[in-house]
Order: sequence, then C-alpha cells, then structure tokens
Amino acid sequence: MRLNLLQVNLFVDDFPLMLRFYRDTLGLETTDVEPGPPCVPMVNWASLRTGAVTIELFDGATFWDTKLLRGANRDAVQLCFIVEDVQRERGQLQAKGVRCDPVVSEGWGAYASFRDPEGNWLQVYEVLDPGA
Repeated sequence: MRLNLLQVNLFVDDFPLMLRFYRDTLGLETTDVEPGPPCVPMVNWASLRTGAVTIELFDGATFWDTKLLRGANRDAVQLCFIVEDVQRERGQLQAKGVRCDPVVSEGWGAYASFRDPEGNWLQVYEVLDPGA
C-alpha cells in the first residue's frame, strides 16, 4: 500500500478564532465541501486548501473530547508551509500580529517557526535552488 497524506484534521477550542487565523491571517482558501451533519461549514467545521493537502478545522466541543486538546499534541506536530521567500512571508505574518521566531538559515534553505492562537507549531520554509 502506498500512503499519500491528503488531509490534516485539527481539533480546536475556539473555532471562530482559529478559522480567522487560518483563513484570514494565513490566507488559506476555504473549500465548498458540504459534508452534512454534524458539520456546519464555517460554524463548527471548515475545510481549507493548502497545496495538495487539506486542513480541516473541527470544533473540539462538537467533535472531540476537549480535555484531549491540551498537552503534548500541541508540541508533537508542526505544520510546515513551503514558500518562495521566508523573510518576506515572516514579515507579512508579523505585520498581521503573528509572533514569529527569527529566520534560521541552513545549507538546504531557511525557515521561521510560529504558533497559531491555540499554540500549535507552524513553520514557513524555503528550499534553496541546488543549482544556484
């Protein structure tokens, strides 16, 4: 069996806040998927397109045990978004009020990490052109 990651499900405490962050601050496009009850698009569930992978936000109070939203889960996974220019993207995030770590340069490229409003780790990164 060949595995192909297509979707990340993110269970959240404050659905409206997290929807605004991922849709408005990060600029992810919402899809027009209508999965049916108990999902109510943009109220307790949202599907957001980001390249080949979809991030689905779920209101934890509706779809999960909210006690499970705390703890190691927030630090064990990092959602990483590839961008053309990390410095520029980091600057745009900071202009929108997102607190970002400094850019770290590596031989392969560069990255900057930050957290969403509920403490999940995210990262923007760029890969250097090996032929450059």
